[in-house]
Amino acid sequence: MDNFWSTSEDELLHKLEASRDGLTSIEARQKLDIFGLNTIKKMSDFFFLLIKLEIL
Repeated sequence: MDNFWSTSEDELLHKLEASRDGLTSIEARQKLDIFGLNTIKKMSDFFFLLIKLEIL
């Protein structure tokens, strides 16, 4: 397994499928459509569970 801190900037950008200039608004919207809403839903479910279990 690679160490994050020893990974070169170019290799890290490639692994993250990102560019030095960042995402265009279209690319950002596409990534949000693919990953973002699902992540937000998972976080919401997680916090609801913690509240339900009276952990928070």
